[in-house]
Amino acid sequence: MTVALTSKCTRCLLVALASGLLLLDGTVSADPDLGSGSEFAAILGGGNGGHWARVDQVGDDHEATIDQSGNSHAAWIGQKGTGNTATIDQGGSGHGAAILQKSGSNNEAHIHQRGKGHLGLIGQVGSKNFAEIDQAGTNHAAKILQFGNNNTATIEQSGANGRTASVQAGPFHLDYLRQEGNGMTFSMQ
Repeated sequence: MTVALTSKCTRCLLVALASGLLLLDGTVSADPDLGSGSEFAAILGGGNGGHWARVDQVGDDHEATIDQSGNSHAAWIGQKGTGNTATIDQGGSGHGAAILQKSGSNNEAHIHQRGKGHLGLIGQVGSKNFAEIDQAGTNHAAKILQFGNNNTATIEQSGANGRTASVQAGPFHLDYLRQEGNGMTFSMQ
């Protein structure tokens, strides 16, 4: 089963990711193996409420921060390995974000969402990867998937209704994708 990147079922997507049922490639797993644990985690909430946030970490020296302001956001960070860092910063209303760093070490991922109705997903397997999604405006969806080591991907979206995906396999890839305007779709593989 493949799950499409859509902002209509943000909380469903995040719950599936958090439970380990949804894998990075969008397929469904009957055998989640993220487990549960804890390193450094901070969840900050403000605004009108209605937020949902979860952090799961297994391994050593992880850092995770979720900062939510405005209303009706959902966020999940799952990390396994050593020394991974993740940040989700949501302001405005109706955003969904998930960062899954399933294995490896020294990975870094950030999702920044401002405006209304964005969906951001970062998945990394390997070591020393960097990924960042920056969304402003209305109803954007972005996905970064990195398999391998020493990869870098950045997606910036402004305007409305942009759809962007970056998928990297192997070492030493660099993607920088910027969408400005309305209704654009772009995929880099």
